[in-house]
Amino acid sequence: MKLLLAASVKCNCSSFIVGSITKEENNILHCSAAGGSVETAIALCEFDLILAKTLARERNQKGKTPSSLAGYWKKHKVREVLLNLEHDKKIVIDRKNRRGSGKRSLKK
Repeated sequence: MKLLLAASVKCNCSSFIVGSITKEENNILHCSAAGGSVETAIALCEFDLILAKTLARERNQKGKTPSSLAGYWKKHKVREVLLNLEHDKKIVIDRKNRRGSGKRSLKK
C-alpha cells in the first residue's frame, strides 16, 4: 500500500489512485473496511489526512460509509479508525502494533 501511495505521488496521480472506486462505488477505505485492513487505513492517514477524512465520509451505491461496512463485516479495529476519521477525531497511531485509536481533537 505504501509503495502504491509513494509511486502515485511521484506521478501526481495520488488523488486518482486513492479516490478510484469500484463499480459499486466503493473507494479504497470501503475495500480496506471489508477486508479488515487497519494498515491500509493508517497508511492513507499518514499519506494524506484530509483525503482520508473525505473518503471516510463517502457513501457507496448502497449508502454505506466505510465505517458502516466495517461494522457489517465485524472488522472492529478498522471500524474504530474509520469512525475517528469520519467524525473528525484525532488519530493516534500505535506504531508498534499498527493500530489506530481515537481521541477528540481540540481543533476542528
